[in-house]
Amino acid sequence: MPTLPTRRRYKFANAPVVTTLAADMAAGATTFTLTSGTNWPGAGTGNFWVTIGAGTATEERVLCSSTTGTTVTVASSGRGQDGTSAVAHSTGETVWVSWSATDADDANAHVSATGSDATVSIHGLASGSNVVGETDTQTLTNKTLTGPRISGTSSGTTLIQGASAASGTITVPAVTGTLVTTGDTGTVTSAMIADGAIVDADINASANIASSKIASTLASKTLSSPTITSAGATFNNSGTGTTVLSSAAASGSYTLYFPTPAAGTATLVANTAAQELTNKTLGAGNDVKAGETLTNNGTISGGTVNATTLQIGGVTFSGAWTNVSSPNLKATTTNPTLGTGSSATGKYIQIGKTVHFVFVFTFGSSGVNPGSGFYTVDLPVTAAISGNVFAGSFFDSSTGNYYRLSFLDSSTTSTGRGYWQDAGPASQALGSSLPVVPAASDSIRISGTYEAS
Repeated sequence: MPTLPTRRRYKFANAPVVTTLAADMAAGATTFTLTSGTNWPGAGTGNFWVTIGAGTATEERVLCSSTTGTTVTVASSGRGQDGTSAVAHSTGETVWVSWSATDADDANAHVSATGSDATVSIHGLASGSNVVGETDTQTLTNKTLTGPRISGTSSGTTLIQGASAASGTITVPAVTGTLVTTGDTGTVTSAMIADGAIVDADINASANIASSKIASTLASKTLSSPTITSAGATFNNSGTGTTVLSSAAASGSYTLYFPTPAAGTATLVANTAAQELTNKTLGAGNDVKAGETLTNNGTISGGTVNATTLQIGGVTFSGAWTNVSSPNLKATTTNPTLGTGSSATGKYIQIGKTVHFVFVFTFGSSGVNPGSGFYTVDLPVTAAISGNVFAGSFFDSSTGNYYRLSFLDSSTTSTGRGYWQDAGPASQALGSSLPVVPAASDSIRISGTYEAS
C-alpha cells in the first residue's frame, strides 16, 4: 500500500489543448514555453501533471504549479516524476496535461486504508485516526459538539443544547439518579439540598411559613420586630443567666430582661398592678423621680434603697454635700484680702426645704489685709425669711484663743453681720478690728441651718 505523508489536491482543467514546446528545455529548467496555453490550469490551489515527449525515449512526467499565458512554472522538485527522469527537451516535442500514477495510487490508498495504518492520512485526519461510523462503537476524545441532540433509548428524548445567545456547562455527577428539570414537580428531596445552602434571599418575603414547620426552640436567635400573639407564650432559657427580649424603636432600643428565678417561677412586675416586691435592691441611677409615686399598691420589703439621690414627695435625699463655688468673705465697707496661702471653703446640703451649710475662711501667711467694716458671707441657697441666727467661731493663731460668734439680722441672701462676745455680757460686731485684727493663719468658721425659699 502506498504511503501518503501529507494530504494533497491536484488541479485539472477542462479541455486543455495538446500542444508543443515553443523552445528547447534544459534538464534543470523550472519553466518552459508552450506553443499554445489555451485552457491550461492557471495559478491557484494545487498542482497539475504534464507529460512531455509521450511515447519517446525522452518522455518525462513533470509536476507544475501554474500557467501564465504560454509560460508554465514547474513545482518545487517537480521534474522527473512517476519514475521518469529530468532530461533535456527540444522545440516541437508534444506537451499535454495528463493523469499520473500518483493520482491512481492516492485513490487506492484512501479506499483501502483503515485506522490501523498509522502512516496513512484519511480525509485530512491525523495518522492513526479513524473516521466515525454511524453504528460503530467508538470513543470520541477532545471533541466539541455544537448544538448536539442526544437521543435516549429507554424512554423519551433527552436534549442537551446550548443557548444561541450564551454558552453554558451542564455537569452530570458521577452518581446514579435522575436529572431534575425546571418542569419537574415534587422531585427535590431534603437529601439533595446541602446544609446551609438555602439563605434568606432564597425565601420569598410572602412565603408565610407555617409555625408548625419552624423549630419550637430557637437558641441564640435574634427575632427582628416579632409579634407574639399567644397569651400563653413561654420563653425558656438554659436554666441560668438572663432571657432577653429586645424591641427596636424609632427613638431608640429597649430591652426587657427576664432573670432566672432561684426556684420555681416568677412574675413580671406591671406598672399599674398591685404587687409586692421582696428582697429587691435599687442600684445607683435607679432613682424614684418626680412624678413617680410609691403607694400602698407596692411594698418594698426587706430590700435596699441604694441611690446617690432619692426624691420622695418632693424631698430630695442626697448622700453627698455640695461644694459652694468660690465662697467669699465680705465686709460692709472694704472686703478683706485673705493673702498668700489662704483658703476659703464652703459646703451645703438641701433636704427638701431644709438647708445645712458650713464655711471656713483661713487667712494666709502673708499679704493679709483685714479690710474695713463688718464681716458677712453670702448664703448658698436663698432663704425663705430673713432674721435667721447662725453660729461661728474666730481663731486667733497668735494667742491660740477661740471667740464665740453669732450672726444676726441676716437677709435672705447673706448671713448678716457677725457678733462676738468676750468674758463680759456685752457683744460687739465682728469686723476688721474686733475681737482682734485678723492676721496670718487666723480663721473664721460659720455654720447654720435655715429654710430655703
